[in-house]
Amino acid sequence: MKLKILLFLFLSQVFISAQIDTTVYYPLEIGNYWEYVDIFTGKISRRTVIGDTLMPNGKQYFIVNINGSIASLFIRVQDNKYVYRYYRGNCTNNEYLMYDFSVPDSSIWPVCLELPSEGESHLGLSGTSIEYFSIFNQLLETKVYEPVKVIGADTCWNENCTIFSREYISKGVGLTRVHVELGGDNRLVGAIINGKEYGTITSIEDVDEDSSLRSEERRVGKECRSRWSPDH
Repeated sequence: MKLKILLFLFLSQVFISAQIDTTVYYPLEIGNYWEYVDIFTGKISRRTVIGDTLMPNGKQYFIVNINGSIASLFIRVQDNKYVYRYYRGNCTNNEYLMYDFSVPDSSIWPVCLELPSEGESHLGLSGTSIEYFSIFNQLLETKVYEPVKVIGADTCWNENCTIFSREYISKGVGLTRVHVELGGDNRLVGAIINGKEYGTITSIEDVDEDSSLRSEERRVGKECRSRWSPDH
C-alpha cells in the first residue's frame, strides 16, 4: 500500500512538473525554442531566443532568431499583457504592439506598418478559443491575431483586403501556428520552454555565448543601435 502511494505521488509530481506555466502568456527566456512544420510541405522552421539587448529607444528586447540565420526579431513583453517588436519605420518610440492579451475579441489597434492595399494599417484580435495540444497534453487558451485595414468608416479584416495571415498565440507557449496566404501553414511540433522539452525536437542548434551566430547577432545589434540612434 505504501509503495502504491509513493508511486502515485511520484507520477503526480512528474505530470505536474510537465505542465505549461500559464501564468506567463508569452514566455521569453534565453534558450527558449519553438519548432514548426508546414503541414503542406513538411518544411521545418524554428525560432530561438538567443539573447537580449538594449536598443536605442532605451528598452530591453529579447533576440528571437529565425531558422539559424542572422535574421532576428527584437521582442519585449510588458506587464504580461503586451508584446512589442522593435521596428524602425515610422513607429513611435521605434516599436509597435504585436499582441495585446488584455483586449476583447474583435479589438484593433494602429501599427506603423505598410500593409498592402489602401487605408490605415492595424492589427487585431479576431478570436479566442481553448485548444488542445497533444505535445503538452494540455488545453490552452489561444488567441488569433490578424492584419486589419481601416478605410474610412469601414474595418476590413484579413483576406478581404490584405494578404491573408493569421498568428496563433497560446497561453504559456507563445506562437503556436502561423498561417500565411501562399506561405504555408506552420504548426508547432516541439518546444523548449524555460528549460523543459516538449514534443518533437529535430533541428535544434546549440547557440551559446561563444558561437559564431551569437557573435554575429551582437555585431548586427551593435550596428543597428549605432545606425538608429537619435544622433544619426
